Amino acid sequence: MKLAPHLHRLGNDIVASYLVDLPDGITLIDAGLPGHWSDLQRELEEIDRPLSDIRGLILTHGDSDHLGFAERLRREAGVPIYIHSADADRAQTGEKPKTSMGPMRLRPTLGFFAYAARKSALRTTHVKEVVEIADGDVLDLPGKPVIVGMPGHSPGSVAIHLPTVDAVFVGDALTTRHVPE
Repeated sequence: MKLAPHLHRLGNDIVASYLVDLPDGITLIDAGLPGHWSDLQRELEEIDRPLSDIRGLILTHGDSDHLGFAERLRREAGVPIYIHSADADRAQTGEKPKTSMGPMRLRPTLGFFAYAARKSALRTTHVKEVVEIADGDVLDLPGKPVIVGMPGHSPGSVAIHLPTVDAVFVGDALTTRHVPE
């Protein structure tokens, strides 16, 4: 779904992946769930771009609902997968550090599991090879994404700023802003 010039979303408001379509190629942000692969194919067809135009996939963190089709994209199209070094092992093995998730709310949790089941969440494959990134990196990808470390949800959670499309992608990061009294 087209959100703005050069910016498309795969998935929905529960689990999503973003496609940044620029003249020099495509940068993907997150890979959603395995079932989003068909959404990616459909979106590429709609914008008349081949899979080979994807230059890189940046993961906001290593949770399985962000890894989705990452390994398939790497294996079938040779697309490099970028992830913060603190979450690289998580994306490759699935091993999660012990972090507090806070209280679960029943309705959103059930909605997530229902959607995840429809999008083949149980078939998530971990990523065999990753390119590790760090806070402050500017990647040599379309849009020149800037990595902003936001540890909290996971040790390697990042936001990705794409000045070219005037967007910031935060994954599952919780952001707060201190307002002076």
